[in-house]
Amino acid sequence: IVILIFLAGIVTIWLAANRFEVSLPDKLTYEGLWVSFYGVALTFFQVLKLKGTAAATEKAINETKTQIKLVLSVAQVAKNTSELRYVKECVTNGKMELARLRLGDVKDFMTAIGFIDDLDYDKSIYKKLVNTLESNLNSLEQEINKTQSLDKNVFSKDIEKVVSFLMEVENKLKSK
Repeated sequence: IVILIFLAGIVTIWLAANRFEVSLPDKLTYEGLWVSFYGVALTFFQVLKLKGTAAATEKAINETKTQIKLVLSVAQVAKNTSELRYVKECVTNGKMELARLRLGDVKDFMTAIGFIDDLDYDKSIYKKLVNTLESNLNSLEQEINKTQSLDKNVFSKDIEKVVSFLMEVENKLKSK
């Protein structure tokens, strides 16, 4: 179709120039004007087409980035859930230093949950759980330093509350 329009313009100009008895140099001038105009118009349409393609590509890239972030977030939540269970096991077995290290990592992740976009959760419960983790870290530190003993039952209940919250977050992320 594009070539047909181009050729139709050339033939039309040639026939019109013959009808009005235009000299050969003028005919070629008009033909050159048509070729230039046609080239500019074709270039303009190609630029518009490329612009649309670029916008669609950018949109697809952003959607892919969002999905990758979501998958990574789900993986991180699952990892930290298992870390919490490991912390409970460490406390049960008296490995308080290891429990403190792992619980610190989980607390750092819990703090990062506040920055996950488009995640709906109860902010007050979230803040309480982060504070609970900080309190449990402090309790582990006191147990390690022998300044106060750790109530393992309370510690275990607190950890299970965080695990429940993380599982809820994981399910919400998976449903997106």
